[in-house]
Amino acid sequence: MATLDEILEAIPRPTEEPRPGAHSQVYEALWGAYDTLVPHLDPPRRPNWQHVASKLAARGIRDGDRENPKPPTGERTRKAWWKVGRDKDAVAAGTATRRRRRRGAGAARDTIPAAAADVVPPSPPQQQRPPKDPPKPSEGEEGDGLTWAGPE
Repeated sequence: MATLDEILEAIPRPTEEPRPGAHSQVYEALWGAYDTLVPHLDPPRRPNWQHVASKLAARGIRDGDRENPKPPTGERTRKAWWKVGRDKDAVAAGTATRRRRRRGAGAARDTIPAAAADVVPPSPPQQQRPPKDPPKPSEGEEGDGLTWAGPE
C-alpha cells in the first residue's frame, strides 16, 4: 500500500482556474483521490491535517475563490475531507442532488443520477416549535389587573 505522502504527491496539479460556484481545488483534489486516501484519513486514524494541507499546497492546489486564492489550511482541508466523504456517501446511496440556480428564485434541487459529480446531499427537514403559551400568574400572585372576558 502506498504511503500518505506518495498518494498526496500523485494528486494531479490543477489545470484550470476554479469556476464560479464550483467546489474548491482542495475538494476536487480530495474527491479524485478519495478511494486511495480513505485508509489513511478516516477514523480511527488521526491525520496531521496541516501536513496534508502543506502537501496539497506544494502541488499548486489552492483554497478560496479565484480572486483570493490561498494555500489550504489544516482546518479547511479537514472540513473539505468530511464534505467529500458525505457527498460520496450520498452518491453511493443515490440521494445526491445538484444545486441549480434560477434567476430570482434562489437555488432549486433536482434529483440526479448517482454517477454525477458536483453533489450536495439533501438537507434534513426543519422541525417547527409549538407556539408558546403566555405565562400564567402563580397561585397567590396577582396579575397586572387586566383580564379578558372574551366576546360578549
